[in-house]
Amino acid sequence: MKDYVINIQQKETKVINIKEASTVYSFKGTSKLIIDNIQKNETQVLKLLEKQYPKIPKDKIKSDYLDFVSSLTQLKITKNNIEKIYFTKSTPLKFATIEITNACPFRCDHCYIPNIKKKISLIDYKKIVNELLKIGCTELLITGGEPMSHNNFVQMYLYAKQKGFIVSINSNIYLLNSKILEILKEYPPRIIEISLYGHDNKSYNSFTHAYGVFDTIDKNVNLLLKNNLNVGLKTVLTKRSKNYIYKIKEYADNLKVPFRFDYIIFPKEDKTLINPERCSVSEIIDVLNQDREVKKFFERRVRNLNTNIQKSNRIFQCSIGDNRIFIDAQLNIKPCLVVPIQYNLKNTGIEEAFTNFQKIKSTYKFEKEHKCMTCYKKAICRYCPGKFYMETGNYDNVPSFYCNLADEIIKEFGKND
Repeated sequence: MKDYVINIQQKETKVINIKEASTVYSFKGTSKLIIDNIQKNETQVLKLLEKQYPKIPKDKIKSDYLDFVSSLTQLKITKNNIEKIYFTKSTPLKFATIEITNACPFRCDHCYIPNIKKKISLIDYKKIVNELLKIGCTELLITGGEPMSHNNFVQMYLYAKQKGFIVSINSNIYLLNSKILEILKEYPPRIIEISLYGHDNKSYNSFTHAYGVFDTIDKNVNLLLKNNLNVGLKTVLTKRSKNYIYKIKEYADNLKVPFRFDYIIFPKEDKTLINPERCSVSEIIDVLNQDREVKKFFERRVRNLNTNIQKSNRIFQCSIGDNRIFIDAQLNIKPCLVVPIQYNLKNTGIEEAFTNFQKIKSTYKFEKEHKCMTCYKKAICRYCPGKFYMETGNYDNVPSFYCNLADEIIKEFGKND
């Protein structure tokens, strides 16, 4: 059955998957016929249903109709507030990330984005969003670079919201302004995940090589919170940030917002090279040991490791290509950010590329016995063929760093077992 995405005439424009709106209707096609004729009254719709399903008892038709309409009412959808209905295909693709630009006002040493700066035009962006909508995608992450540096950021964000997408944003929010804030207040995103690179101007200066910006970041974070927008804070563990990363966590705790950090940063995208800002195994262990909550988290992870995993010869053992895609600023569509299997949207449609990713993923297999095939430590080492490829040029050539890291984490945080 197809999905139905409905825009309603409210400021908090919603996406509703009508197939999931009610689980009580019992015969296929009821929802489509009701939605197709939602402007008609009950008697008219019931007559259409009875004609469409002559073998179904009339009382059953009416019962299913009333149940379904009740579900719409609970979702605050009525014939008077519907603005537009989109009929979409039902495909596994539900989540898309769009890198609208890879430009950024900061010059962080750890950044994996190449030096050549690109951005997606508003015309191409609208084509992408329209195609995503047609094939049933409902969630969108707008990212960069720094997405707010795109001169059409507001129009892009609004276009996705007005098409009914559930939209999230990744941003450093340095470029947040009153116009963007007003749009976010009127059409709130699911979440704004903010990348923090310091806890004061000095740490920010060192990390981003942009001077005196923390005060602006701090003001903008508080503006978003003051306007009841959903905010999450995140950062990366690097040679520079390892000495003050828990100061950033303390900042987040004081604001009572979620915080997370990644202890393995991406290799450089424009060449096969270990990122020089990546901390060593011993440095990572030392940082993880400095915070009680973080220590408890890793103790639980080690304690809950499943040592009896099933042998698999598949190189890609994650969910890439299953329900999500990544589109970069050069219009390349990939199964995820770090896997360089790609098509360009100038030559290949999104649905075709997504279908191909699902097929291609299954073709990558270990040619012979490999230590990763039965290794239970993959959840700890953060097993990722894409990252391996970026460092070694091969999906199955695992750098020793990842194995050593897993061993040391298990050794350090499994002491009490």
